[in-house]
Amino acid sequence: MVPTLLSDAMLPFTIALALVIGLLVVELVSLLLGFAVGQAVDAAIDVDADLPDALEWIGLGQVPSMVLLPIFLTAFGVTGFLAQTATGSHLSPWIMAVPSLIVAIVATRSLGRMLGGIFNKNETSAVSSDALIGHTATITLGATRIGAPSQAKLHDKHGQAHYVLVEPVHEGETFDNGERVILVRREGPKYFVVADDPDALLRLDETDLVADVRREATK
Repeated sequence: MVPTLLSDAMLPFTIALALVIGLLVVELVSLLLGFAVGQAVDAAIDVDADLPDALEWIGLGQVPSMVLLPIFLTAFGVTGFLAQTATGSHLSPWIMAVPSLIVAIVATRSLGRMLGGIFNKNETSAVSSDALIGHTATITLGATRIGAPSQAKLHDKHGQAHYVLVEPVHEGETFDNGERVILVRREGPKYFVVADDPDALLRLDETDLVADVRREATK
Protein backbone atom coordinates (compact mmCIF):
# COMPACT_ATOMS: atom_id res chain seq x y z
CA MET A 1 0.00 0.00 0.00
CA VAL A 2 2.75 2.48 0.95
CA PRO A 3 4.76 1.93 -2.26
CA THR A 4 1.53 2.39 -4.22
CA LEU A 5 0.71 5.69 -2.50
CA LEU A 6 4.25 6.95 -3.08
CA SER A 7 4.31 6.05 -6.78
CA ASP A 8 4.39 8.77 -9.42
CA ALA A 9 0.92 7.78 -10.61
CA MET A 10 -0.52 8.65 -7.19
CA LEU A 11 1.55 11.77 -6.47
CA PRO A 12 -1.13 14.54 -6.52
CA PHE A 13 -3.62 12.38 -4.65
CA THR A 14 -1.12 11.32 -2.00
CA ILE A 15 -0.19 14.98 -1.47
CA ALA A 16 -3.87 15.87 -1.00
CA LEU A 17 -4.37 13.14 1.61
CA ALA A 18 -1.15 14.12 3.38
CA LEU A 19 -2.40 17.71 3.58
CA VAL A 20 -5.56 16.49 5.31
CA ILE A 21 -3.46 14.81 7.99
CA GLY A 22 -1.29 17.92 8.27
CA LEU A 23 -4.33 20.18 8.73
CA LEU A 24 -5.68 17.89 11.43
CA VAL A 25 -2.36 17.94 13.30
CA VAL A 26 -2.10 21.74 13.06
CA GLU A 27 -5.65 22.22 14.34
CA LEU A 28 -5.17 19.80 17.25
CA VAL A 29 -1.86 21.38 18.27
CA SER A 30 -3.36 24.88 18.08
CA LEU A 31 -6.26 23.82 20.29
CA LEU A 32 -3.84 22.36 22.84
CA LEU A 33 -1.99 25.69 22.83
CA GLY A 34 -5.20 27.59 23.52
CA PHE A 35 -6.20 28.97 20.14
CA ALA A 36 -7.89 27.72 16.97
CA VAL A 37 -6.26 28.11 13.56
CA GLY A 38 -9.54 27.39 11.79
CA GLN A 39 -11.42 30.15 13.54
CA ALA A 40 -8.55 32.55 12.96
CA VAL A 41 -8.69 31.75 9.24
CA ASP A 42 -12.44 32.33 9.15
CA ALA A 43 -11.97 35.61 11.01
CA ALA A 44 -9.38 36.70 8.46
CA ILE A 45 -11.69 35.78 5.60
CA ASP A 46 -14.42 37.87 7.29
CA VAL A 47 -17.58 35.86 6.74
CA ASP A 48 -19.65 39.04 6.70
CA ALA A 49 -17.94 40.20 3.52
CA ASP A 50 -19.18 39.41 0.02
CA LEU A 51 -17.50 36.19 -1.09
CA PRO A 52 -16.94 35.12 -4.70
CA ASP A 53 -19.91 33.17 -6.05
CA ALA A 54 -17.83 30.01 -6.44
CA LEU A 55 -16.85 30.03 -2.75
CA GLU A 56 -20.41 30.69 -1.61
CA TRP A 57 -21.58 27.90 -3.93
CA ILE A 58 -19.50 25.30 -2.09
CA GLY A 59 -20.64 26.59 1.30
CA LEU A 60 -17.86 28.89 2.51
CA GLY A 61 -19.40 31.37 4.91
CA GLN A 62 -21.93 28.81 6.13
CA VAL A 63 -19.47 26.06 7.03
CA PRO A 64 -16.01 26.65 8.60
CA SER A 65 -13.14 26.65 6.13
CA MET A 66 -11.27 24.03 8.18
CA VAL A 67 -14.21 21.70 7.57
CA LEU A 68 -14.65 22.35 3.86
CA LEU A 69 -10.95 22.16 2.97
CA PRO A 70 -10.39 18.65 4.39
CA ILE A 71 -13.59 17.48 2.67
CA PHE A 72 -12.31 18.80 -0.67
CA LEU A 73 -8.82 17.35 -0.26
CA THR A 74 -10.11 13.97 0.93
CA ALA A 75 -12.60 13.68 -1.94
CA PHE A 76 -9.90 14.62 -4.45
CA GLY A 77 -7.33 12.22 -3.01
CA VAL A 78 -9.65 9.24 -2.58
CA THR A 79 -11.27 9.67 -6.01
CA GLY A 80 -7.91 9.88 -7.73
CA PHE A 81 -6.52 6.90 -5.82
CA LEU A 82 -9.53 4.71 -6.65
CA ALA A 83 -9.54 5.79 -10.29
CA GLN A 84 -5.83 5.09 -10.74
CA THR A 85 -6.20 1.73 -9.01
CA ALA A 86 -9.15 0.79 -11.25
CA THR A 87 -7.24 1.69 -14.43
CA GLY A 88 -4.02 0.05 -13.32
CA SER A 89 -2.30 3.43 -13.01
CA HIS A 90 -1.86 3.61 -16.77
CA LEU A 91 -3.06 7.21 -17.09
CA SER A 92 -1.06 10.29 -16.20
CA PRO A 93 -2.00 11.47 -12.69
CA TRP A 94 -2.38 15.01 -14.02
CA ILE A 95 -4.96 13.82 -16.54
CA MET A 96 -6.78 11.85 -13.84
CA ALA A 97 -6.64 14.92 -11.61
CA VAL A 98 -9.21 16.70 -13.78
CA PRO A 99 -12.18 14.34 -13.16
CA SER A 100 -11.02 13.93 -9.56
CA LEU A 101 -11.15 17.70 -9.15
CA ILE A 102 -14.70 17.80 -10.52
CA VAL A 103 -15.81 15.03 -8.15
CA ALA A 104 -14.14 16.81 -5.23
CA ILE A 105 -15.93 20.09 -6.01
CA VAL A 106 -19.31 18.37 -6.28
CA ALA A 107 -18.71 16.38 -3.08
CA THR A 108 -17.65 19.51 -1.21
CA ARG A 109 -20.74 21.32 -2.46
CA SER A 110 -23.07 18.47 -1.42
CA LEU A 111 -21.56 17.95 2.02
CA GLY A 112 -21.25 21.71 2.45
CA ARG A 113 -24.98 22.15 1.91
CA MET A 114 -25.73 19.31 4.31
CA LEU A 115 -23.42 20.65 6.99
CA GLY A 116 -24.61 24.19 6.32
CA GLY A 117 -28.11 23.11 7.30
CA ILE A 118 -26.75 21.69 10.55
CA PHE A 119 -24.73 24.82 11.34
CA ASN A 120 -27.68 27.05 10.47
CA LYS A 121 -29.83 25.31 13.08
CA ASN A 122 -27.96 27.53 15.54
CA GLU A 123 -28.73 30.65 13.50
CA THR A 124 -31.00 32.08 16.21
CA SER A 125 -28.07 32.13 18.62
CA ALA A 126 -25.55 33.42 16.06
CA VAL A 127 -24.22 36.94 16.32
CA SER A 128 -22.85 39.29 13.69
CA SER A 129 -19.28 40.50 13.72
CA ASP A 130 -20.37 43.98 14.78
CA ALA A 131 -22.33 42.52 17.71
CA LEU A 132 -19.02 41.46 19.27
CA ILE A 133 -17.97 45.10 19.68
CA GLY A 134 -18.03 46.06 23.35
CA HIS A 135 -17.18 42.53 24.51
CA THR A 136 -14.13 41.71 26.60
CA ALA A 137 -11.58 39.33 25.09
CA THR A 138 -8.34 37.67 26.18
CA ILE A 139 -5.19 37.80 24.03
CA THR A 140 -4.26 34.21 23.13
CA LEU A 141 -1.54 34.37 20.49
CA GLY A 142 1.30 36.62 21.61
CA ALA A 143 1.62 40.37 21.96
CA THR A 144 -0.24 42.80 19.72
CA ARG A 145 0.70 46.34 18.76
CA ILE A 146 -0.14 48.78 15.97
CA GLY A 147 0.55 47.03 12.68
CA ALA A 148 0.94 43.62 14.35
CA PRO A 149 -2.48 42.13 15.13
CA SER A 150 -2.83 39.09 17.36
CA GLN A 151 -5.61 36.64 18.15
CA ALA A 152 -8.00 37.01 21.07
CA LYS A 153 -10.75 34.80 22.45
CA LEU A 154 -14.13 35.94 23.73
CA HIS A 155 -17.58 34.56 24.46
CA ASP A 156 -20.74 36.14 23.09
CA LYS A 157 -24.01 36.56 24.97
CA HIS A 158 -24.97 32.97 24.09
CA GLY A 159 -21.75 31.57 25.55
CA GLN A 160 -20.28 30.70 22.16
CA ALA A 161 -16.52 31.16 21.81
CA HIS A 162 -15.09 33.40 19.08
CA TYR A 163 -11.48 33.91 17.99
CA VAL A 164 -10.84 37.34 16.50
CA LEU A 165 -7.93 39.39 15.20
CA VAL A 166 -7.20 42.39 17.41
CA GLU A 167 -4.91 45.42 17.38
CA PRO A 168 -4.56 48.36 19.80
CA VAL A 169 -6.39 51.59 19.03
CA HIS A 170 -3.48 53.81 20.02
CA GLU A 171 0.11 53.98 18.84
CA GLY A 172 2.55 52.78 21.49
CA GLU A 173 0.09 50.46 23.24
CA THR A 174 1.00 46.79 23.54
CA PHE A 175 -1.15 43.97 24.91
CA ASP A 176 0.58 40.73 25.85
CA ASN A 177 -0.63 37.15 25.85
CA GLY A 178 -3.25 36.65 28.59
CA GLU A 179 -4.20 40.33 28.90
CA ARG A 180 -7.87 41.30 28.75
CA VAL A 181 -9.03 43.91 26.26
CA ILE A 182 -12.28 45.50 25.09
CA LEU A 183 -13.29 45.51 21.43
CA VAL A 184 -14.25 49.06 20.45
CA ARG A 185 -14.21 49.14 16.64
CA ARG A 186 -14.11 46.77 13.67
CA GLU A 187 -12.53 47.26 10.27
CA GLY A 188 -13.05 44.20 8.08
CA PRO A 189 -11.88 41.10 9.96
CA LYS A 190 -9.85 43.11 12.49
CA TYR A 191 -11.02 44.63 15.78
CA PHE A 192 -9.37 47.56 17.53
CA VAL A 193 -9.09 47.23 21.30
CA VAL A 194 -8.26 49.07 24.51
CA ALA A 195 -7.35 47.80 27.96
CA ASP A 196 -10.15 46.23 30.02
CA ASP A 197 -10.43 49.36 32.13
CA PRO A 198 -13.30 51.91 32.30
CA ASP A 199 -10.74 54.72 32.32
CA ALA A 200 -9.35 53.47 29.00
CA LEU A 201 -12.81 53.79 27.47
CA LEU A 202 -13.30 57.28 28.85
CA ARG A 203 -10.01 58.43 27.34
CA LEU A 204 -11.11 57.48 23.83
CA ASP A 205 -12.19 60.07 21.27
CA GLU A 206 -15.60 59.68 19.66
CA THR A 207 -13.92 58.69 16.41
CA ASP A 208 -12.37 55.70 18.20
CA LEU A 209 -15.71 54.25 19.23
CA VAL A 210 -18.85 52.82 17.71
CA ALA A 211 -22.11 54.12 19.14
CA ASP A 212 -22.81 51.21 21.51
CA VAL A 213 -19.40 51.42 23.17
CA ARG A 214 -19.58 55.21 23.37
CA ARG A 215 -22.83 54.98 25.32
CA GLU A 216 -21.25 52.50 27.77
CA ALA A 217 -18.23 54.76 28.27
CA THR A 218 -20.35 57.80 29.12
CA LYS A 219 -22.62 56.06 31.63
